Amino acid sequence: MLDDFITEEMNTEFAVIPIGSNGDFIKIKPANDKDFQRMREKRMKRHRQAIKNNTIKDEVLQRELAPLVAKYLLIDWQMTSTAKVVEEMFPQIKTKKAKNPEHVLIPFSEQNAAAILAHKRNAGFMNFCLDEAREVSNFVEQEAEEDRKN
Repeated sequence: MLDDFITEEMNTEFAVIPIGSNGDFIKIKPANDKDFQRMREKRMKRHRQAIKNNTIKDEVLQRELAPLVAKYLLIDWQMTSTAKVVEEMFPQIKTKKAKNPEHVLIPFSEQNAAAILAHKRNAGFMNFCLDEAREVSNFVEQEAEEDRKN
């Protein structure tokens, strides 16, 4: 289930993935990162039966994987959001001013990433990050382009 599309060929350091149309992006490592895999196995061990029976709740997966994605896979981002949404959902996050006065820049940190990924309203973003980390073409194409430049 969680190992779909993870292969040893995914060995490029990171991919830059656009999010939205305003220039925001994430920098993410491939899902075959050894530390991520090891910690995921350790953290999900207690849910083995639910995973085997395909009865694990999405909220449980999000809660368990968010800190791991934040620590081992996400390495940077440029992220803007409306100031009101950030203040309501993440009052602990210190933001910076964005070009648009109604928006704020959310600085990247492991703590900010974990909070945003774990929030129940951000399950889609969590899944997006995991999907992009598992998508081989995000890493193979970048590697081929680097080979062409050399």
